[in-house]
Amino acid sequence: MMKDRKIDTFQVNCLSHQTFVYAILLLMLILMSSYSKAETDTLNWVFTGNASVSSDFYSINSSPENSINRRRPTDLHRLLYNSNLKYGIFELPITIVLSSNQTNFTTQAPGAQTFMQYLQNPMNIIRIAPRIGDLSLQFGSFVPRYSELSTGNANVFGLGAEYTPDNLAISVFYGISQRGVESDTLRGIRGAYERRSLTARVHYGSKRTGLIGINVVAAEDVESSVKSPSLELFPERGFLTTINFLVPFTERIFLEGEAGGSLFTRNTRDNEIESSSLEFLSVLTPIKTSTRADGAGRLKFGIEYDTWGIAANALYVGDGYVPLGYRFFMSDRLELTLMPKLRLFDGTIFVSGSIGTRINNLSNTKSQTSEQLLASLNSAIRFTDYLSLNAGYSNFGFRNRTDNDTLKIDVISSSFNISPNLILRGQKLIHSITLSFAFDDYKDYNTFTTVINENSTRSITGVHVINFTEMPLTTDLTLMQLTNDIKPFELSIYSIIAGVSYRFFDNTLNPSLKISYNNTSYSGAGSDNSIGFRAKVAYIYNKSLTFTAEASSNQYSYGELRSNASFGETFVRLMVASRF
Repeated sequence: MMKDRKIDTFQVNCLSHQTFVYAILLLMLILMSSYSKAETDTLNWVFTGNASVSSDFYSINSSPENSINRRRPTDLHRLLYNSNLKYGIFELPITIVLSSNQTNFTTQAPGAQTFMQYLQNPMNIIRIAPRIGDLSLQFGSFVPRYSELSTGNANVFGLGAEYTPDNLAISVFYGISQRGVESDTLRGIRGAYERRSLTARVHYGSKRTGLIGINVVAAEDVESSVKSPSLELFPERGFLTTINFLVPFTERIFLEGEAGGSLFTRNTRDNEIESSSLEFLSVLTPIKTSTRADGAGRLKFGIEYDTWGIAANALYVGDGYVPLGYRFFMSDRLELTLMPKLRLFDGTIFVSGSIGTRINNLSNTKSQTSEQLLASLNSAIRFTDYLSLNAGYSNFGFRNRTDNDTLKIDVISSSFNISPNLILRGQKLIHSITLSFAFDDYKDYNTFTTVINENSTRSITGVHVINFTEMPLTTDLTLMQLTNDIKPFELSIYSIIAGVSYRFFDNTLNPSLKISYNNTSYSGAGSDNSIGFRAKVAYIYNKSLTFTAEASSNQYSYGELRSNASFGETFVRLMVASRF
């Protein structure tokens, strides 16, 4: 393998940008050809959709001045638009979501943006997908959802097409899955290279008859997209393919699974390897010193009946497996899960649960290996049409395998909740009363000192809603008490919320009001108090147009813990919504 050869891997190994555009144009010609053959004797234009424009305004004042950080942007404006134009077998759905705020906690600050960068920002969504019969084109922001080990939650801005006749599904999408962001050490911005991705799939079959599919994802960072990258920022490249299947043995019994392999290079600047065990894969992507090949697989066996069911899941993900179409995916793990469910007495009793284990560090590349026990149980019981009960329990255990007592971790977290609901119907009033009890315990067993660190939380919540049958009036009252015990401290919260709503003028004017009070006390450190106010009014001008205004205020006073500081914040939202 020659080191000095210059290869654009996306053009040679995946699909060039020009070729992709030509393919899209060819699909457009096929669309027009299909449309010309459609029957036109009963066609009608149908245009439906909805749109809204909203503006949020926020302000905060604190004492001492500037001692409390604001929790919202000063102003935020949004546009939401959805429409669908239909004419026979032709459809043109359009989705537009625009925001004046171009960053959030998970989206890095973009700085000055060009028009295309503005459209590519995940804070905005532009989606156009014309369809004629079984063939559709896609332009804008889409999330290719192919399978659990290939791609499913990563947003991509670009071009694509999908052909779905009968039991066949062919999809392809090319675009930008990560926008380029310049590094800025002064502002704490690490930066990111622009990442271009190509996804494709061919699936055949259905859940009833059986299904098999092949999925391919390729992605590469563009080095020229960042002018001054930080020393910790490296351009990456990846390729993966998976095969997923579904085998229905009967209408009630099935087997589902997927197997895949990936090649991922953590630094494309590294030298190529002239000879290695992965050289035969160089046709897919150049093999660098930081290239890693690994695999993943999942299997699910399920039995589904009207009154009972059970499913067994197994998941293995290798340490070097990187699913390019998923964010925040955990690798190097093995999971085994059993999930039974039971429905009795015509569905009045429903019980479901799961129990499983998770083991990481299968490759022994980390200093420690940990095991986690996951268990949960949920039930819903309907005694009568007026009385029901929901309950749930979950347990999470975490333990590593180190022999060093000072590094050993042994943690158990459990939670239990029970919630009865009672409905009382009278001639003039309908009462809905719900009580919720929750118990959460977290225990950390220190095997070195034998001391148990415990965090316990207890809460009780009551909600009473009254609906007046002879007038459009609704009232609600919520009471909550929570105690959090962290030795040697104790936190207690008491809260009360009262609300009322009414509908005037044949339900065209709908005002509502809520008032809340909270008291938070700390053992030996005084207590905090807050009073909240929220008013909202919606005016339905006609079947197509609605105006909404909302205002809220929160006045918070700290106790001794923050030297009696205080702050007040105000929030206002104005919105106009239309349906057509």
